[in-house]
Amino acid sequence: MKLHYVRNALFLIIYLFLYSCEEPISDDVVVIQEDVVYLSSEQLVLTGRIVSQTQIDASDHGFLVADNEALSNPITISLGEQGVPGRFVGSYDQLTPDTRYWAVAYALTGNGEIRSEPKLFTSLKPAITDFSPAVAAIGEELKIIGANFTNDTKVFFEDKEAEIVKIVAESIITVLIPSNSGNAFKNISVTSQGVSNTFDRPFEYVAGKWESLGAFPLTDGVIATSIMMESENFAFFGLGDRLFDMNLNSDVFLLDKSSEQWSQVPFEGRSLVGGFAAWPFFGSGAVDREGRNVSATEFYKLENGVIEKEGDLPFALYKSFAFVFGESLFVFGGRVQSGATNSKVLEYNQRTKTWSIIEDQLLIGSSDNISFVYNEKGYYVGDDNVILQFDPVTKSWSQASDYPGGVGKEGFAQVIGDVAYIGLFKSRKSTVELDLQNFTSKRKSIFRGDFKASNILSWTDGGNVYVLRSNAFNGNDPMKIWKLTPDQF
Repeated sequence: MKLHYVRNALFLIIYLFLYSCEEPISDDVVVIQEDVVYLSSEQLVLTGRIVSQTQIDASDHGFLVADNEALSNPITISLGEQGVPGRFVGSYDQLTPDTRYWAVAYALTGNGEIRSEPKLFTSLKPAITDFSPAVAAIGEELKIIGANFTNDTKVFFEDKEAEIVKIVAESIITVLIPSNSGNAFKNISVTSQGVSNTFDRPFEYVAGKWESLGAFPLTDGVIATSIMMESENFAFFGLGDRLFDMNLNSDVFLLDKSSEQWSQVPFEGRSLVGGFAAWPFFGSGAVDREGRNVSATEFYKLENGVIEKEGDLPFALYKSFAFVFGESLFVFGGRVQSGATNSKVLEYNQRTKTWSIIEDQLLIGSSDNISFVYNEKGYYVGDDNVILQFDPVTKSWSQASDYPGGVGKEGFAQVIGDVAYIGLFKSRKSTVELDLQNFTSKRKSIFRGDFKASNILSWTDGGNVYVLRSNAFNGNDPMKIWKLTPDQF
């Protein structure tokens, strides 16, 4: 009997020894879900880990994700067979935004399915935080900053859908600003995964529609510089240089705004370069192309479509500028015949037809810079970007404000209501709208014509701005009339 027990015990010891020579399949496998390493409104990245002291033999492993705690009808993120313990990563990209999900990591071994403890997370929803720029033109790019922008994202400027150029990291959308009509202010909304968000501040379109009205009808000659002026009912320009011609221009032209008809006005005086003009007066300047011979003191008045010669100026001026207030004409700046800058102001009394001189005004100004009249005061923008204001009552200058932007030479300035439209400086295509009550500005649409052209005349009519321009680099290209409608797109 004892021998029987000894024999059985010996057999058991031998069996266990032989079994220990093979690497066993451990029964202590543990599956852990570690982290949600990335989460958006539709994308998910999970990490898990299989923990075991020995080799495993999993026919599948991965994650189960469901929108219910019981994990019924789950989304299976299968990562396939696994033979060794360690970390694993799974992803899914079709979540529903703003939804609660439960997830477990699993491993399928010969001993059955092993699961981690479930973890709860909520998919994010699309959000918007900012857009820039706040003001831009049709066709320019705009960036929208936010989060969780999916592939089905759409951007609307109210009823107009914008073309999406790209979406970066689900957080930055670049779009092209769509066409517009009506109001300049539009609300921007972003729709993604069925969720729509609208910014609480509107976007502002850059307004200003430029259109060509064709060639100037009365002459094929191309003028480079001229005197120009306008009244409520008329616009007038002429004299100055001719392009690609050694002779000066002696023609002058008048526009009747009411009939939109141009006419050529007879003029028997000398052709002048760099003269001043303020309705209904013009004069002085030089009698050669470069202003080297500053000797012209002639002075004229346009009345009822006829040019009449008035008394000469006290001294000649080149590239001065002028304002008319009531019965007085004031002439400022420019250069005197010696070439020195002029610091005197000439005042002409229309009633007595006499000139007087105001000494030491110290305004070193030029007709190359912009000037305009608003609310019975004169304004001049200097090279230092300072807006100076002239008071005809005190006959003195003061600083009104700083100009909110860059200035150049030979631009135009036209006042409509409480704003001035300023721009098309030499070799530039930009125009701004300057608020004359608070001296803030906003840009208008970029000019569509040749930026190398120069301004020969500008005028206003019916709330619109008109500019006559000549191409300074092509003598075969006729002068062209352009119209700016400030509030159209």
